Amino acid sequence: MSRETDAILAKLRRWCDKERGRRSAFARQIDVPAQQVTDWFAGRKTPTWEQGLRIQGFLDQRPRKKK
Repeated sequence: MSRETDAILAKLRRWCDKERGRRSAFARQIDVPAQQVTDWFAGRKTPTWEQGLRIQGFLDQRPRKKK
């Protein structure tokens, strides 16, 4: 995987790991099986370009913490 893909998946994983059920909710929102998200996190599969855009769009919609 590329550094960019690794970075976006790390950001997604941090968000998913904060609360139970987020991985499934995210998968439903971008229309992929929850197992596919698990496979991305485990490094067994890589998101397609289109899926990467959907992941980035999802993450961009999340509220950011103010520092």
